[in-house]
Amino acid sequence: MQVVISLAILGGSVVVFVGLGQSEKPAEKGETSAAVPLVEAATVAVHHSGIDFEADGVVVPFQEVSLSAEVDGRIAYRAPECRIGQVVKQGNLLLKIADTDYQLKVQQLDHQLHQAEANLQELTVQIDAAKGQIALAEVNVEIKSREIRRFEAIKTNGAISKAEIDSAKLNEHNAMTELQSRRDSLELLLSQKVRLENACKLASLECEQARLDLSRTEIRAPIDGVITQDPVVQDSFVNRGEVVVVIQDSSQMEVRCSIRMNEMEWLWQSTLSDPNSTQLTASYQFPETPATVVYETESARYEWPAALRFFDGGKLSEVTRLVPCRVTVDADAKPNVIAKRPLTIPPTLMSGMFVKVVIHADPKIPLLRLPKSAVKPNGYVWVIRDQKLHELPINVANASESEVIAYQDKEGIVAEDLVVTSPLIAPAENSEVAIAEQAL
Repeated sequence: MQVVISLAILGGSVVVFVGLGQSEKPAEKGETSAAVPLVEAATVAVHHSGIDFEADGVVVPFQEVSLSAEVDGRIAYRAPECRIGQVVKQGNLLLKIADTDYQLKVQQLDHQLHQAEANLQELTVQIDAAKGQIALAEVNVEIKSREIRRFEAIKTNGAISKAEIDSAKLNEHNAMTELQSRRDSLELLLSQKVRLENACKLASLECEQARLDLSRTEIRAPIDGVITQDPVVQDSFVNRGEVVVVIQDSSQMEVRCSIRMNEMEWLWQSTLSDPNSTQLTASYQFPETPATVVYETESARYEWPAALRFFDGGKLSEVTRLVPCRVTVDADAKPNVIAKRPLTIPPTLMSGMFVKVVIHADPKIPLLRLPKSAVKPNGYVWVIRDQKLHELPINVANASESEVIAYQDKEGIVAEDLVVTSPLIAPAENSEVAIAEQAL
């Protein structure tokens, strides 16, 4: 029995040895077993729809108007809507300062003006009377002068004495003296008239100032907006220049955001330069660019149409090195609501909200669109030309989750190129590949 077992073991060992000793016939020289790799590819397309990029922003008021008391006095009336958070319309009466003193001042100055006008009228009558007296005095002088000439003509005949001639000359002298006195009185009256006319003008100006101060006792809303500060209460005393109400303009809101310099270049490239603008003006201007202000809550996403119009200052931020800009949203702009749950009334933009700004730039430069999976970590893409691989650089302008927008360079990819989108194992320049769709 042991002999049989030993023989069986020996026979099995021989069989295993023989099997292990056999080998396959080696491949003949020149024969290859490697197949052409199959790859997935996509076509590079021309991009015409501009570049959308995002920026974080905060909502700020378009303007805030501080209303100050223009006259001193006690707050006699405060409107019910003159409270923080209340919406007011332009022209609404907010506060009224006690106006009794100002009404009395107007009446007093009105009386002074009437008195000055009466004095001027009285002086005008005196001037007219003086002019009439001067005319009579001139006639009297003329009569006295003719009498002397008559006496001179007949004195040679001895018909009149020398004493009578001297008396006639004295009468002429007295008449001329009286005429000159009348003229001097008229000059004095005319100078008084100038003084009284100036007094009337001054009284009139004082009346206008008094009426203006009286009108300033009513403080009205100069714009439509929301009250953000109301530091005074009824029956308190306010001084001239003291702030009594602050109103935030609700005609439009603004969003303060910051963008990178390369994004700023897209805005500069969105239009041709104006030949009439100076170099300095062109450097600080860019075309109005459409934008979308986005605000999200747990229940909905709100999108307001907006516009990027101007810089927020003339310099870069020293901290972030970004370009500060302002985006404006008109008050009548209706948001596009993407609701996650049923809503009643959509919210409005409020100062202090943190929002996202999507800016829709349209640079006038050639752009290309390709899948994001085609771009390798080193910033290159594999392009298939004549069924062979070529590694070309790519200058990415903007990227989304699935696509890449790239600049069209002379040494890079061009429209209608085929780019590899699938992973490659040890790719090499000019290596031959087959496109999966064609292989199938």
